[in-house]
Amino acid sequence: MTESLKESADEVLTYLRTIGRKPLSVQFGIGGGAGVVTGYVFGKSSRILAGTLGCSLIFLQFCNYRGYIVVSRREVENDIRAARRALEKHFGGNKSAMPSGKDVDKFLVANKYLLGGFAAGCLLGYAFS
Repeated sequence: MTESLKESADEVLTYLRTIGRKPLSVQFGIGGGAGVVTGYVFGKSSRILAGTLGCSLIFLQFCNYRGYIVVSRREVENDIRAARRALEKHFGGNKSAMPSGKDVDKFLVANKYLLGGFAAGCLLGYAFS
């Protein structure tokens, strides 16, 4: 069973890696299908997320006003500096995690039909929710 699952996963990943070589209609269809699902899920979950976030902010503001929450600015700054040093040490200095403009342009051009289908599908999925 593990063998067949691994083989199936390999087939799916191989198919996803070669989408750029598929016909345009397939690229647009796959992007559109993924976009519809993403838009629908986002449309349904965004209402819950917005309500939860709003209630949490109101609750935190209430606790701050009543004095239940005390934040030491100096300790927060020290923790941020320590985290930054640890990340720089772990990831190798001041390397940027962002890709260069040329890399972004290359990715967008190579996947323009897939991304176009995804954007259109995302709007449709959000409208369906």
